[in-house]
Amino acid sequence: MRLCFCRLRHGPFLSPSTENIVQYVSSSLLQLVFLPLIMVGQDVMSRKERAQRDADHRMIIDELKLLREIHSTVVKGVNADV
Repeated sequence: MRLCFCRLRHGPFLSPSTENIVQYVSSSLLQLVFLPLIMVGQDVMSRKERAQRDADHRMIIDELKLLREIHSTVVKGVNADV
């Protein structure tokens, strides 16, 4: 691969074909490096969300049991008054 340095007003740069190759290689390298990191981050976040969802579910079930107990107590009190 031959690098062609051309000089314009803004300084040296790579020729368009070489620049495309460099961009392709660097973007592929970035994808290979960061994709596993992103996947690990998503897994960690999903574990936290799952734990929060389970905790919320248990809390809602406990509240439902409490409301059912209160309801049965109120119904027994109303039936006793009649």
